[in-house]
Formats: sequence, structure tokens, C-alpha cells
Amino acid sequence: MDAHSAQAKHTQTSESRLLRVIAEGTAAATGDAFFRSLARHAALALRARYAFVARSLSDLESKSLAYWEGSDFGTGFSYRFPGTPCQRVAAGHVCSTRTGLRERFPEDHWLTEIGADSYVGVPMKNAAGRTLGHIAVLHTEPMQPSEEDLAVLQIFAARACAELERLLADEELRRRSLEQEAVLAVNRAVGRYLERDELFGALATCLQQVIAHDRFGIELPIEGERLQGHLLTPGGPGAPVTRVKVLAAAGTACHWVLQHREWLVAATRDELKSRFPATVAVMADESSE
Repeated sequence: MDAHSAQAKHTQTSESRLLRVIAEGTAAATGDAFFRSLARHAALALRARYAFVARSLSDLESKSLAYWEGSDFGTGFSYRFPGTPCQRVAAGHVCSTRTGLRERFPEDHWLTEIGADSYVGVPMKNAAGRTLGHIAVLHTEPMQPSEEDLAVLQIFAARACAELERLLADEELRRRSLEQEAVLAVNRAVGRYLERDELFGALATCLQQVIAHDRFGIELPIEGERLQGHLLTPGGPGAPVTRVKVLAAAGTACHWVLQHREWLVAATRDELKSRFPATVAVMADESSE
């Protein structure tokens, strides 16, 4: 056997081994179990310590679906792309760094924490070519993935993308179902309750099915650039009635919504501090996050 034939046979054997390791580990899995198995077996296939599968939340941010950290699954995490080796992968490129990873991405302190020296990243693209996430494999020593290795990872990245699309479609169906149920419940509540506190309490309970919350409020504009807020803590029998609070409209999130007639969603109090100080003050009084 000549050198060329020997190399071709070695490449074919390596590719077959990679396919077998990942395929056997993910064949029967779906949903979260699939992503966990994919992360683990991607690391095993490349003989690397770390691997994770992530979903893109935006052009700048990602959230892990599964993270294998060498001996067990790690805690999920979110991170921003700038300054990380995943930035170009999230933009749709296959990327690999065989060694010197920390020196190449000094702003990514997580790489230093885990001692990563090498990296392979493959985008998860759907049929339309849109990148929905990526697979990343990292090791504490140099890695030398072949073109065939990267091709195999791309096959499973496509499978992961299809699974992610299925999960997102299921989530959307559940969300729409909950919204429809909430709308029906609100309509029933409006027809059933004539007393203000009972009606607002029923609305709070209806919306709890769609958006988990521990405080509920309806703020109505009144004369003098003010708002009349009706605040309630949902809680079933014996729960307190709504508390009426009058406050200046200026500087509140509700006033902004009324002016712009748009949705406003803020995940934390910190997001509101600079824009809506009056709303943050009300939240502090109500001890809500």
C-alpha cells in the first residue's frame, strides 16, 4: 500500500469513528436529552475535555442548551459573542484554533478559567441558511481536527438545528395555546365580575398562566398628568384586595407605554433604573423585582 492510500484509509477510519461515536450517542435522543448527548459525544469524538451546544438569542448573545465539562454536565450559561471564539461561528462560519486559544482571545476570561488551549466551532444552520446556534468543542491541549472531522460535526450541527427548530415550534404552540386560554378567561372574568377588586384579581390570575409574576397592576391615566394604579398580589381566597396608589405619570414605564402605544418588557429592575426611575421607586415600595 502506497503512502497516499494509507493516508486515505486513515482519514476514512477517523471519519467513520467520529460518525459512529456521535451517532451512537444521539440516535435515540430527542429534546434536551439530545443536546446533552450531542455535547458529551462531540467531546468524546474529538478527545476533548469540553463541549457545549448553544442557541443564539440575538446577533450578540447566546444561551447554552447543554454543556459537557469533562466528567459531567455543567450548569447552563448565557454569554455575549464579542471577544470570544464563538463570534464568527455564530455568524455562520466553521472555525478552529489548534492551539494558543487564550492568547488569541484575551478578552474571554472564561477560556482562562477552564484552561482552554484549542477550539472547534460549527454553526447550526437551518434549511434557509439561518444560523440558530452552534456546537463548540474545547480542549486544554492542542487539537488538530481534520476537514473530515469538521464535515462530520456539520452533519450533526444540521441535526441539532432541526431538533432546535422542532422545540421552538412546540414552544410557540404552547405559548399561543396559553394566550388563547388567558383571553377566554379574561372575557369570562369581565362578564362575571362587576366589582373592581374582584375583576382585577381575576385578571391577575388569568395572566399568571401566560407570564409568571408575583405582582399585578393596572395603571389608569387621570387628570393632572397622574396615574391611578391598582396593585394586587394574586393569591386566591383571602388574598388582599387591590391597593389604589396615585402617582405622577412622568418617569414611569406606564406613561411611556401610553405615549408610544407599544409593548415594554424589562427582565430586571436594573433595566428600568435609568429610563423609568418612578417605576423603580414604586417597585421598591412594593418589594418586587
